[in-house]
Amino acid sequence: MKLLVDEGFDINPFCGGRGVCGKCKVKITGGLPEPNRSDKKVLSPQELQEGHRLSCQFSVGSDIEIVLDEDGEITGLTTGVVTETEIKPAYKKGLIHLEKPVLEDPRDFARRVHDELGTETITLQALKELDLVNKKKPITVLSRAGEIVGFEPGDTTDKFFGLAIDIGTTVVVVYLLDLNSGEEVDVQTFYNPQRRFGADVISRVNHSIQNKDGVQQLQEILLEGINSGIARLCERNEIQKESILTTVIVGNTIMLHTLTGINADSIARIPYIPVFADPVKFGPGELDLEINSRGEIHLLPSISGYIGADVIADMLAVDFHSLKGSPNMLIDIGTNGEIVLGNRRGIVGCSTAAGPAFEGANITCGMAGTAGAVSEFSLEEGNEASYKTIDRKPARGICGSGLLDIVAELRRWEFIKPTGAFYPPEEMTSWKQSFMTEYNGSPAFRVVGPGDSESGREIILAQKDIREVQLAKGAIAAGISILMEEVGLELEEIGTVFLAGGFGNYLNPASAAAINMLPPVLEEKVLRIGNAAGAGAKLALLNKDLEKQSRKIKEITRYVELSVKPEFQARFVSAMEF
Repeated sequence: MKLLVDEGFDINPFCGGRGVCGKCKVKITGGLPEPNRSDKKVLSPQELQEGHRLSCQFSVGSDIEIVLDEDGEITGLTTGVVTETEIKPAYKKGLIHLEKPVLEDPRDFARRVHDELGTETITLQALKELDLVNKKKPITVLSRAGEIVGFEPGDTTDKFFGLAIDIGTTVVVVYLLDLNSGEEVDVQTFYNPQRRFGADVISRVNHSIQNKDGVQQLQEILLEGINSGIARLCERNEIQKESILTTVIVGNTIMLHTLTGINADSIARIPYIPVFADPVKFGPGELDLEINSRGEIHLLPSISGYIGADVIADMLAVDFHSLKGSPNMLIDIGTNGEIVLGNRRGIVGCSTAAGPAFEGANITCGMAGTAGAVSEFSLEEGNEASYKTIDRKPARGICGSGLLDIVAELRRWEFIKPTGAFYPPEEMTSWKQSFMTEYNGSPAFRVVGPGDSESGREIILAQKDIREVQLAKGAIAAGISILMEEVGLELEEIGTVFLAGGFGNYLNPASAAAINMLPPVLEEKVLRIGNAAGAGAKLALLNKDLEKQSRKIKEITRYVELSVKPEFQARFVSAMEF
């Protein structure tokens, strides 16, 4: 696996190379080695016979020939709730025409600019640029907070752009915005390249702990991906990188640490304290971000080690901190399930380790939300299964929303017991038995038959996959329960439940309620808000005053650490049942 990663191939060891997830498998067509213990445990007999092996467990000793599975283009969720805001970016561009100097007016050129624009200070770099521009022709002035930071010859006021970047654990979304009009010009999505070091943040932190240059590796590979995304945006839209002046970045707390090259190991250890959580500003040169060198990068604040700037951005997007009336709930479900509850009178929040099941990890046929992923699923007695795939491509695997639907249907039709175990075949009707198969000696449900899948192999949901769903949904349900109790509210008192993030946007609330991931009373109160983190980052980019709002959200939000709640473990175990 290391050889493939070093050569730039996109290998996805969700488990961080521990040989337990099976996602880094490759097909060896020449020089096939005998399977080792991990291969036999994770891969099916059919896969072993076809030549599949775990690349993370295989050391190359001689020439071999391999075939890699292609993930396809990521279908990252880029749209989110639309909230209007005044356009007040951190930078300004203004066009000036300097009067011809005369003896009767001894003002220096910098003072003339200040007098025309109402500014008072100027950087040394800007003075050097003022010296070089043709003062007889129109000049574009760049300013920030009343300080002149640069000059550009001619009228470049129409070339004024900014970036809003949402660094997800799985997917990175880069938005290019016109700072004059506030319009979104274009968007670029790509897999977070750090995933080669593990699907979840803790695997990546462990990589930084176990490797001397681990933090640097995480930072470099992420920045390389972001800069590549910026280059593609600029090329497609025929703009220069120098036209991009402001960047607002959000992400979970660990992602922001790895972005800045700061070790996040303290977040992975009790008492889970980050190195920084307040907003941070710095120049592009400090991060090697390929935009205008005179620009500025803004990181929105985080609330705790496990409630990051992405959740702050979620709340900005729906104006959560200003809402009146009934308390509302916001849930952002990813590897962690972040839950916040409240309104303008105060907010409480918690984070619960949902695990990466809903992002495709640890699920036998799980995959991210790319073309061919089963995203919707239903059953009707006596009929074949009905399902939809992303982009209507042949089925390749199961993504999070499809996974939730499948388990909900298995429970509805009593394929599985309240404990999550499959009923014995003799207790099933022949219609149900027609869907059952085996995986590594345990019962499994056939989601897609071999004749309908892209690979020609059946797509199944194994018993262990149901256990993964139980762990994830149990953690979220327990978190909701603890948070409600913390503020002394009944579920009926909740006004709106905002579901944020890619998985949250596509999940069927009825399925979530059917397996008790969401309390059934909340099903009708769900409002899906898409990539609200990206929407919030865009708002903060367009209106610098919203940075103050992000600080306010941080100040009024009280973090609840679930691990210190004695009742959490019991609630979690109870919530695992269907």
